[in-house]
Amino acid sequence: MKTNPPIEAVLVLNLGTPDQPTTSALRLYLKQFLMDPKVIDAPFPIRWMIVNLFVLPFRPAQSAKKYKSIWMKEGSPLRVFTQRIVDSLQDKLPDTKVIMGMRYGNPSLRTVAQELNKNGIVKVTILPLYPHYAMSSYETAVEEAVRELSLANLQAKSISPWYDNALYIQALAAAMEAHKPSEYGFIVFSFHGIPVRHLHKTNKTGEPCKRSQPVCETPCAGHTTCYYYQTQKTASLLAESIGLSKDKYIVSYQSRLGSDKWLTPSTENVFRDLPSMGVSSVLVVAPSFVTDGLETLEELEVKGRETFLAAGGQTFQYLPALNDTPAFIDVLLTLIYKARNS
Repeated sequence: MKTNPPIEAVLVLNLGTPDQPTTSALRLYLKQFLMDPKVIDAPFPIRWMIVNLFVLPFRPAQSAKKYKSIWMKEGSPLRVFTQRIVDSLQDKLPDTKVIMGMRYGNPSLRTVAQELNKNGIVKVTILPLYPHYAMSSYETAVEEAVRELSLANLQAKSISPWYDNALYIQALAAAMEAHKPSEYGFIVFSFHGIPVRHLHKTNKTGEPCKRSQPVCETPCAGHTTCYYYQTQKTASLLAESIGLSKDKYIVSYQSRLGSDKWLTPSTENVFRDLPSMGVSSVLVVAPSFVTDGLETLEELEVKGRETFLAAGGQTFQYLPALNDTPAFIDVLLTLIYKARNS
């Protein structure tokens, strides 16, 4: 029996990746990425000079070497794992078109929007693979997706950040438990870092932040767009779910770019300092990265390990991202169903 083609779609939205681990491919990717005013939020002339005079002449070759060290047979890890998520969701949603789109690189959001339009899609649910709200990740990706989908005459609805979603916390907690966290001296929750000024720019309340402690206990309208609050909340929920006391973990921030003031402490400094504090073994969890990529496989698992061991540490274990695990697919399905019924 012939079935009607789907009129609804789910756009699985991720950051992006270079097409190849080469200098030329990295130059194209980094230029698009860093020229985004929500990533380097400086006036255009300054941003142009930073990117074209100080970054692109040097960083592409350096980044290409890093990508080569983690490249999979099927391609870039981030794209491979995102595609696996798409395939798993498609199996669970036979009446829906599930497709991958990248904020930077390929498949571009414009190409995806045009493809959906040609295939008769009417409604699109945007599923950002970002649990936390930040202008340089969730905000820029969703805004660009909505813009391109609208230009293609498609109705778009985006899923809000899900940093405190119970199933997401349970999935991460179960993955941690499988690695027996009690056998490690310390847990490091490493999140992607952002410049501190981005917190002020995404504060929609019109009032200064009144934070007096890492996890604000008083409900605040600003929490919906506060990256710092959301990351700290995720970590505290995870710690609570596995019975981890506050003296057994730390929240840190990685992937710093430039000399501006960023969220602290930096993950690199934490790895360097822990051995001098008597910590010989660590379990590293990166909750903001739900698909493995350069920031986890190279920056944490390779460079982070080297830093910790060189400082005197003995055991370093990185917890892989949730990727396309069944538990995470269930998380995403729940988010999709909730968005469609709201």
